[in-house]
Amino acid sequence: MTEPLVEIGRITRGHGLKGEVRVESFVESPAVFSGTIWLADGANPVFPKKVIGVKAHQGHVLLRLEGVNDRTAADGLRGLAVLAAAAILPELPDGGIYLHELIGLAVLDAATDAPIGTLERVDAHAGQETWVIRTAEGKEILFPAVEEFVGGIDLEAGAVRVLPPPGLLELYI
Repeated sequence: MTEPLVEIGRITRGHGLKGEVRVESFVESPAVFSGTIWLADGANPVFPKKVIGVKAHQGHVLLRLEGVNDRTAADGLRGLAVLAAAAILPELPDGGIYLHELIGLAVLDAATDAPIGTLERVDAHAGQETWVIRTAEGKEILFPAVEEFVGGIDLEAGAVRVLPPPGLLELYI
């Protein structure tokens, strides 16, 4: 697999007795889950799985995956990230940015233009988006990515400007 992969969801548990998995979806359209997806976690390599069924269900996505035929097999996938090829994601309206496009951008203090670090990862769990910023010294900063703290995103310049709440950066120094 040489094309970039993007996390589009996370398996939360098995569903029913025939091997369906319940997915917390990070995308709006369940159609993105069709075809082939990839499953991964931090300790295991990425491996492909063919999707043989997909449907929306109570704010989540239910998937039937080839080779996953019972509840035990489905529960064995709990916690795995669901990835898709970035190329299949739908085009966003003008000004729209996918979270994976933020990875690797320089993070600058909007008030002083001082470098803070590099945006290493975006965690989007339980409705709260958190940016993981790595400083030049290797320290990790967990930054709440809410509108009032984000001063601007410039993909062409490769930078994100943030307005950290008072005292946040000092917690990590």
